[in-house]
Amino acid sequence: MNDFSSNPVNNLPTPSSGGGSEDQSVASLWQENQLYETAEYLEKLFNYSNVPIIVWDATYRITKFNHAFENLTGRTFLEVAGHSLDILFPEQTKTESLKQIYQTAQGERLQTTEIRIQHTNGTIKNVLWNSVNIYDPGNNNLIATIAQGQDVTDLKTAERKLHDQNLLYNDLVNTQPVGIYRIRATTKKDWDNFAIETDAGSFYTIDFISDGFCKLLNIEAQDFIKNPGIIFEMVYPDDKPEFLEKNVTAVKSLAKFSWEGRMLIDSKIIWTHFESIPRTIEYGEVIFTGILYDITERKLSELKSQQFNQELELRVQQQTAKLMETIEQLETQSRVFVGRELRMIELKERIIELERQLGTKDSTAIPGDVFPSP
Repeated sequence: MNDFSSNPVNNLPTPSSGGGSEDQSVASLWQENQLYETAEYLEKLFNYSNVPIIVWDATYRITKFNHAFENLTGRTFLEVAGHSLDILFPEQTKTESLKQIYQTAQGERLQTTEIRIQHTNGTIKNVLWNSVNIYDPGNNNLIATIAQGQDVTDLKTAERKLHDQNLLYNDLVNTQPVGIYRIRATTKKDWDNFAIETDAGSFYTIDFISDGFCKLLNIEAQDFIKNPGIIFEMVYPDDKPEFLEKNVTAVKSLAKFSWEGRMLIDSKIIWTHFESIPRTIEYGEVIFTGILYDITERKLSELKSQQFNQELELRVQQQTAKLMETIEQLETQSRVFVGRELRMIELKERIIELERQLGTKDSTAIPGDVFPSP
Protein backbone atom coordinates (compact mmCIF):
# COMPACT_ATOMS: atom_id res chain seq x y z
CA MET A 1 0.00 0.00 0.00
CA ASN A 2 1.35 3.45 -0.94
CA ASP A 3 2.33 5.94 1.84
CA PHE A 4 1.07 9.43 1.06
CA SER A 5 2.03 11.06 4.38
CA SER A 6 4.01 13.72 2.52
CA ASN A 7 0.83 14.99 0.90
CA PRO A 8 -0.62 17.93 2.91
CA VAL A 9 -4.17 17.01 1.87
CA ASN A 10 -3.80 13.43 2.99
CA ASN A 11 -6.58 11.86 5.06
CA LEU A 12 -9.14 14.49 4.08
CA PRO A 13 -12.78 13.31 4.43
CA THR A 14 -14.84 12.70 1.33
CA PRO A 15 -16.69 15.95 0.47
CA SER A 16 -20.39 16.16 1.25
CA SER A 17 -23.00 16.89 -1.36
CA GLY A 18 -23.59 20.42 0.03
CA GLY A 19 -22.94 23.48 -2.06
CA GLY A 20 -21.16 25.73 0.52
CA SER A 21 -17.74 27.28 -0.03
CA GLU A 22 -16.26 25.07 2.67
CA ASP A 23 -17.58 21.97 0.93
CA GLN A 24 -16.20 23.20 -2.39
CA SER A 25 -12.78 23.75 -0.79
CA VAL A 26 -12.84 20.27 0.69
CA ALA A 27 -13.91 18.85 -2.65
CA SER A 28 -11.07 20.61 -4.38
CA LEU A 29 -8.54 19.35 -1.88
CA TRP A 30 -10.00 15.82 -2.12
CA GLN A 31 -9.67 15.89 -5.91
CA GLU A 32 -6.09 17.08 -5.58
CA ASN A 33 -5.43 14.19 -3.21
CA GLN A 34 -6.92 11.72 -5.69
CA LEU A 35 -4.85 13.17 -8.50
CA TYR A 36 -1.73 12.96 -6.34
CA GLU A 37 -2.41 9.33 -5.50
CA THR A 38 -3.07 8.51 -9.13
CA ALA A 39 0.05 10.33 -10.29
CA GLU A 40 2.23 8.59 -7.74
CA TYR A 41 0.72 5.23 -8.58
CA LEU A 42 1.36 5.74 -12.29
CA GLU A 43 4.86 7.06 -11.64
CA LYS A 44 5.81 3.98 -9.63
CA LEU A 45 4.15 1.70 -12.17
CA PHE A 46 6.16 3.43 -14.87
CA ASN A 47 9.50 3.42 -13.06
CA TYR A 48 9.41 -0.10 -11.64
CA SER A 49 7.77 -1.99 -14.49
CA ASN A 50 9.89 -4.93 -15.57
CA VAL A 51 9.50 -3.98 -19.23
CA PRO A 52 11.29 -1.00 -20.83
CA ILE A 53 9.07 2.06 -21.27
CA ILE A 54 10.02 5.33 -22.98
CA VAL A 55 8.22 8.61 -23.70
CA TRP A 56 9.17 11.12 -26.36
CA ASP A 57 7.61 14.42 -27.33
CA ALA A 58 6.39 15.70 -30.67
CA THR A 59 9.98 16.60 -31.65
CA TYR A 60 11.16 13.01 -30.97
CA ARG A 61 13.13 13.99 -27.88
CA ILE A 62 13.18 11.70 -24.85
CA THR A 63 11.13 12.97 -21.91
CA LYS A 64 10.76 9.82 -19.77
CA PHE A 65 12.80 6.67 -19.40
CA ASN A 66 12.16 3.93 -16.81
CA HIS A 67 14.61 1.69 -14.95
CA ALA A 68 14.04 -1.28 -17.27
CA PHE A 69 15.01 0.94 -20.20
CA GLU A 70 18.13 1.99 -18.33
CA ASN A 71 19.05 -1.70 -18.00
CA LEU A 72 18.29 -2.26 -21.68
CA THR A 73 20.55 0.55 -22.89
CA GLY A 74 23.12 0.92 -20.12
CA ARG A 75 22.21 4.64 -19.92
CA THR A 76 20.55 6.57 -17.09
CA PHE A 77 17.60 8.85 -17.67
CA LEU A 78 19.72 11.89 -16.91
CA GLU A 79 22.08 10.93 -19.74
CA VAL A 80 19.34 10.71 -22.36
CA ALA A 81 16.77 13.27 -21.18
CA GLY A 82 16.20 15.83 -23.91
CA HIS A 83 18.22 13.92 -26.50
CA SER A 84 16.91 12.74 -29.83
CA LEU A 85 15.79 9.12 -30.09
CA ASP A 86 18.50 8.33 -32.65
CA ILE A 87 21.10 7.96 -29.88
CA LEU A 88 19.41 4.66 -28.96
CA PHE A 89 19.72 2.90 -32.32
CA PRO A 90 22.69 1.07 -33.85
CA GLU A 91 24.14 2.80 -36.88
CA GLN A 92 23.26 0.07 -39.36
CA THR A 93 19.52 0.17 -38.58
CA LYS A 94 19.14 3.79 -37.46
CA THR A 95 17.54 5.08 -40.68
CA GLU A 96 14.93 2.33 -40.80
CA SER A 97 14.17 2.64 -37.08
CA LEU A 98 13.64 6.41 -37.28
CA LYS A 99 11.40 5.90 -40.30
CA GLN A 100 9.18 3.64 -38.21
CA ILE A 101 9.22 6.10 -35.32
CA TYR A 102 8.26 9.05 -37.54
CA GLN A 103 5.20 7.16 -38.74
CA THR A 104 3.75 7.33 -35.23
CA ALA A 105 3.36 11.10 -35.67
CA GLN A 106 1.00 10.36 -38.56
CA GLY A 107 -1.32 8.47 -36.26
CA GLU A 108 0.17 5.01 -36.81
CA ARG A 109 1.00 2.84 -33.83
CA LEU A 110 3.90 0.54 -33.26
CA GLN A 111 2.35 -2.89 -32.92
CA THR A 112 4.86 -5.59 -32.01
CA THR A 113 7.27 -3.76 -34.29
CA GLU A 114 10.87 -4.93 -34.02
CA ILE A 115 13.29 -2.05 -33.48
CA ARG A 116 16.86 -2.71 -32.40
CA ILE A 117 18.40 -0.88 -29.45
CA GLN A 118 22.14 -0.59 -28.83
CA HIS A 119 23.59 -1.02 -25.35
CA THR A 120 26.54 1.13 -24.30
CA ASN A 121 28.73 -2.00 -24.26
CA GLY A 122 28.10 -2.45 -27.98
CA THR A 123 25.61 -5.31 -27.83
CA ILE A 124 22.45 -4.95 -29.87
CA LYS A 125 19.07 -5.87 -28.43
CA ASN A 126 16.07 -7.03 -30.42
CA VAL A 127 12.99 -5.36 -28.96
CA LEU A 128 9.32 -5.60 -29.95
CA TRP A 129 7.55 -2.26 -29.48
CA ASN A 130 3.96 -1.16 -28.94
CA SER A 131 3.13 2.53 -28.76
CA VAL A 132 0.25 4.92 -28.20
CA ASN A 133 0.03 8.67 -28.87
CA ILE A 134 -1.16 11.29 -26.37
CA TYR A 135 -2.97 14.32 -27.77
CA ASP A 136 -3.93 17.72 -26.40
CA PRO A 137 -7.67 17.41 -25.60
CA GLY A 138 -8.27 20.97 -26.72
CA ASN A 139 -7.00 20.96 -30.29
CA ASN A 140 -5.84 17.36 -30.72
CA ASN A 141 -2.22 18.30 -31.16
CA LEU A 142 0.28 15.50 -30.53
CA ILE A 143 1.90 15.94 -27.12
CA ALA A 144 3.87 12.75 -26.63
CA THR A 145 4.21 9.10 -27.56
CA ILE A 146 4.54 6.31 -24.99
CA ALA A 147 6.18 3.08 -26.13
CA GLN A 148 6.58 -0.17 -24.28
CA GLY A 149 9.09 -2.79 -25.39
CA GLN A 150 9.75 -6.47 -24.93
CA ASP A 151 13.33 -7.67 -25.15
CA VAL A 152 13.29 -10.75 -27.40
CA THR A 153 17.05 -10.94 -27.94
CA ASP A 154 17.37 -14.32 -26.25
CA LEU A 155 14.35 -15.60 -28.15
CA LYS A 156 15.77 -14.39 -31.46
CA THR A 157 19.12 -15.97 -30.63
CA ALA A 158 17.39 -19.25 -29.82
CA GLU A 159 15.39 -19.01 -33.06
CA ARG A 160 18.57 -18.45 -35.07
CA LYS A 161 20.25 -21.40 -33.41
CA LEU A 162 17.19 -23.56 -34.04
CA HIS A 163 17.10 -22.37 -37.65
CA ASP A 164 20.77 -23.24 -38.08
CA GLN A 165 20.22 -26.64 -36.49
CA ASN A 166 17.30 -27.27 -38.85
CA LEU A 167 19.48 -26.39 -41.82
CA LEU A 168 22.16 -28.81 -40.63
CA TYR A 169 19.49 -31.45 -40.00
CA ASN A 170 18.12 -30.94 -43.51
CA ASP A 171 21.61 -31.19 -44.96
CA LEU A 172 22.12 -34.48 -43.14
CA VAL A 173 18.77 -35.85 -44.24
CA ASN A 174 19.07 -34.73 -47.86
CA THR A 175 22.43 -36.43 -48.29
CA GLN A 176 20.99 -39.82 -47.41
CA PRO A 177 20.54 -42.30 -50.30
CA VAL A 178 16.91 -42.88 -49.32
CA GLY A 179 13.78 -40.74 -49.05
CA ILE A 180 12.91 -39.58 -45.54
CA TYR A 181 9.51 -38.32 -44.41
CA ARG A 182 7.57 -37.30 -41.33
CA ILE A 183 3.77 -37.45 -41.51
CA ARG A 184 1.28 -36.31 -38.88
CA ALA A 185 -1.87 -38.44 -38.71
CA THR A 186 -5.05 -37.55 -36.83
CA THR A 187 -7.23 -40.16 -35.15
CA LYS A 188 -10.36 -41.11 -37.05
CA LYS A 189 -13.29 -43.17 -35.78
CA ASP A 190 -15.23 -43.75 -38.99
CA TRP A 191 -12.73 -46.18 -40.51
CA ASP A 192 -15.39 -48.15 -42.39
CA ASN A 193 -16.23 -45.17 -44.60
CA PHE A 194 -12.68 -43.91 -44.87
CA ALA A 195 -11.47 -43.46 -48.47
CA ILE A 196 -7.76 -42.78 -48.31
CA GLU A 197 -7.53 -41.27 -51.79
CA THR A 198 -10.09 -38.56 -50.99
CA ASP A 199 -9.77 -38.27 -47.19
CA ALA A 200 -5.99 -38.21 -46.94
CA GLY A 201 -5.87 -34.41 -47.12
CA SER A 202 -7.86 -34.09 -43.89
CA PHE A 203 -6.28 -37.12 -42.26
CA TYR A 204 -2.58 -36.57 -42.95
CA THR A 205 -0.37 -33.50 -42.61
CA ILE A 206 3.11 -33.53 -44.08
CA ASP A 207 5.65 -32.28 -41.54
CA PHE A 208 8.74 -33.00 -43.59
CA ILE A 209 9.87 -34.71 -46.79
CA SER A 210 13.44 -34.92 -48.04
CA ASP A 211 14.73 -34.15 -51.50
CA GLY A 212 15.38 -37.86 -52.00
CA PHE A 213 11.72 -38.66 -51.29
CA CYS A 214 10.53 -36.22 -53.93
CA LYS A 215 13.14 -37.34 -56.44
CA LEU A 216 12.27 -41.02 -56.06
CA LEU A 217 8.56 -40.41 -56.64
CA ASN A 218 9.16 -37.57 -59.12
CA ILE A 219 6.87 -35.15 -57.28
CA GLU A 220 7.14 -31.56 -56.07
CA ALA A 221 7.27 -31.09 -52.31
CA GLN A 222 4.60 -28.39 -52.34
CA ASP A 223 2.23 -30.59 -54.35
CA PHE A 224 2.59 -33.42 -51.85
CA ILE A 225 2.18 -31.10 -48.86
CA LYS A 226 -0.93 -29.60 -50.43
CA ASN A 227 -2.44 -32.97 -51.32
CA PRO A 228 -1.05 -35.97 -49.40
CA GLY A 229 -3.55 -38.17 -51.26
CA ILE A 230 -1.41 -38.18 -54.40
CA ILE A 231 0.81 -40.82 -52.81
CA PHE A 232 -2.09 -43.28 -52.84
CA GLU A 233 -2.96 -42.46 -56.41
CA MET A 234 0.53 -43.63 -57.38
CA VAL A 235 0.16 -47.08 -55.82
CA TYR A 236 -0.32 -49.86 -58.37
CA PRO A 237 -4.06 -50.78 -58.43
CA ASP A 238 -3.57 -54.40 -57.40
CA ASP A 239 -1.44 -53.32 -54.41
CA LYS A 240 -3.73 -50.56 -53.09
CA PRO A 241 -5.90 -52.70 -50.78
CA GLU A 242 -2.87 -53.95 -48.84
CA PHE A 243 -1.36 -50.46 -48.72
CA LEU A 244 -4.59 -49.00 -47.31
CA GLU A 245 -5.06 -51.81 -44.83
CA LYS A 246 -1.54 -51.45 -43.44
CA ASN A 247 -1.91 -47.67 -43.15
CA VAL A 248 -5.13 -47.96 -41.17
CA THR A 249 -3.77 -50.76 -38.99
CA ALA A 250 -0.62 -48.80 -38.19
CA VAL A 251 -2.56 -45.73 -37.03
CA LYS A 252 -5.26 -47.62 -35.14
CA SER A 253 -2.83 -49.88 -33.28
CA LEU A 254 0.12 -47.46 -33.19
CA ALA A 255 2.21 -50.14 -34.85
CA LYS A 256 5.19 -49.96 -37.14
CA PHE A 257 4.21 -49.42 -40.78
CA SER A 258 6.05 -51.55 -43.31
CA TRP A 259 5.01 -52.12 -46.91
CA GLU A 260 6.62 -53.29 -50.13
CA GLY A 261 4.77 -52.85 -53.36
CA ARG A 262 4.56 -51.42 -56.81
CA MET A 263 3.99 -47.79 -57.73
CA LEU A 264 3.32 -46.12 -61.05
CA ILE A 265 5.82 -43.34 -61.65
CA ASP A 266 5.39 -41.65 -65.02
CA SER A 267 3.69 -44.79 -66.40
CA LYS A 268 6.62 -46.89 -65.22
CA ILE A 269 6.33 -49.53 -62.52
CA ILE A 270 8.86 -49.36 -59.71
CA TRP A 271 9.03 -51.38 -56.52
CA THR A 272 9.24 -49.37 -53.29
CA HIS A 273 9.69 -50.07 -49.60
CA PHE A 274 7.99 -47.83 -46.98
CA GLU A 275 8.87 -48.18 -43.33
CA SER A 276 8.01 -45.85 -40.44
CA ILE A 277 7.53 -45.86 -36.68
CA PRO A 278 4.79 -43.97 -34.79
CA ARG A 279 5.07 -41.53 -31.93
CA THR A 280 1.98 -40.25 -30.13
CA ILE A 281 1.83 -36.55 -29.29
CA GLU A 282 -0.81 -34.31 -27.75
CA TYR A 283 -4.33 -33.84 -29.07
CA GLY A 284 -4.52 -37.45 -30.23
CA GLU A 285 -2.16 -36.99 -33.15
CA VAL A 286 0.43 -39.52 -34.23
CA ILE A 287 3.65 -38.69 -36.07
CA PHE A 288 5.15 -41.33 -38.34
CA THR A 289 8.82 -40.89 -39.16
CA GLY A 290 10.07 -43.17 -41.87
CA ILE A 291 12.11 -43.97 -44.94
CA LEU A 292 11.31 -44.80 -48.53
CA TYR A 293 13.67 -46.50 -50.93
CA ASP A 294 13.63 -48.06 -54.38
CA ILE A 295 13.83 -51.87 -54.34
CA THR A 296 13.20 -52.37 -58.06
CA GLU A 297 16.63 -53.86 -58.73
CA ARG A 298 16.28 -56.21 -55.80
CA LYS A 299 12.82 -57.29 -56.91
CA LEU A 300 13.95 -57.79 -60.51
CA SER A 301 16.88 -59.82 -59.21
CA GLU A 302 14.50 -61.90 -57.11
CA LEU A 303 12.22 -62.42 -60.10
CA LYS A 304 15.17 -63.43 -62.28
CA SER A 305 16.37 -65.78 -59.56
CA GLN A 306 12.87 -67.20 -59.23
CA GLN A 307 12.62 -67.64 -62.99
CA PHE A 308 16.07 -69.26 -63.11
CA ASN A 309 15.09 -71.66 -60.32
CA GLN A 310 11.90 -72.55 -62.14
CA GLU A 311 13.80 -73.17 -65.36
CA LEU A 312 16.41 -75.17 -63.46
CA GLU A 313 13.71 -77.24 -61.80
CA LEU A 314 12.11 -77.89 -65.19
CA ARG A 315 15.43 -78.99 -66.62
CA VAL A 316 16.03 -81.27 -63.64
CA GLN A 317 12.59 -82.78 -64.16
CA GLN A 318 13.28 -83.26 -67.86
CA GLN A 319 16.71 -84.81 -67.23
CA THR A 320 15.29 -86.97 -64.50
CA ALA A 321 12.60 -88.23 -66.88
CA LYS A 322 15.25 -89.02 -69.50
CA LEU A 323 17.38 -90.72 -66.89
CA MET A 324 14.45 -92.81 -65.70
CA GLU A 325 13.71 -93.76 -69.30
CA THR A 326 17.34 -94.77 -69.82
CA ILE A 327 17.34 -96.73 -66.59
CA GLU A 328 14.18 -98.48 -67.66
CA GLN A 329 15.77 -99.35 -71.01
CA LEU A 330 18.88 -100.59 -69.31
CA GLU A 331 16.81 -102.65 -66.92
CA THR A 332 14.97 -104.16 -69.89
CA GLN A 333 18.25 -104.93 -71.66
CA SER A 334 19.63 -106.29 -68.42
CA ARG A 335 16.68 -108.59 -68.01
CA VAL A 336 17.13 -109.84 -71.59
CA PHE A 337 20.87 -110.36 -71.04
CA VAL A 338 20.33 -112.10 -67.74
CA GLY A 339 17.69 -114.29 -69.37
CA ARG A 340 20.14 -115.30 -72.08
CA GLU A 341 22.85 -115.98 -69.53
CA LEU A 342 20.54 -118.13 -67.51
CA ARG A 343 19.56 -120.03 -70.65
CA MET A 344 23.22 -120.63 -71.55
CA ILE A 345 23.95 -121.87 -68.04
CA GLU A 346 20.98 -124.17 -68.29
CA LEU A 347 22.18 -125.52 -71.65
CA LYS A 348 25.71 -126.06 -70.36
CA GLU A 349 24.36 -127.98 -67.41
CA ARG A 350 22.34 -130.18 -69.76
CA ILE A 351 25.42 -130.81 -71.93
CA ILE A 352 27.44 -131.79 -68.90
CA GLU A 353 24.65 -134.08 -67.80
CA LEU A 354 24.41 -135.69 -71.24
CA GLU A 355 28.16 -136.12 -71.44
CA ARG A 356 28.13 -137.81 -68.09
CA GLN A 357 25.32 -140.10 -69.18
CA LEU A 358 27.01 -141.05 -72.46
CA GLY A 359 30.33 -141.51 -70.81
CA THR A 360 32.12 -139.78 -73.59
CA LYS A 361 34.58 -137.11 -72.72
CA ASP A 362 36.03 -136.52 -76.18
CA SER A 363 32.86 -136.61 -78.23
CA THR A 364 32.78 -134.00 -81.00
CA ALA A 365 29.35 -134.94 -82.21
CA ILE A 366 26.43 -133.29 -80.59
CA PRO A 367 23.11 -135.13 -80.70
CA GLY A 368 20.42 -133.33 -82.62
CA ASP A 369 18.10 -133.06 -79.60
CA VAL A 370 20.73 -131.17 -77.52
CA PHE A 371 19.95 -127.99 -79.37
CA PRO A 372 16.33 -128.31 -80.19
CA SER A 373 14.83 -126.00 -82.76
CA PRO A 374 13.36 -122.96 -81.31
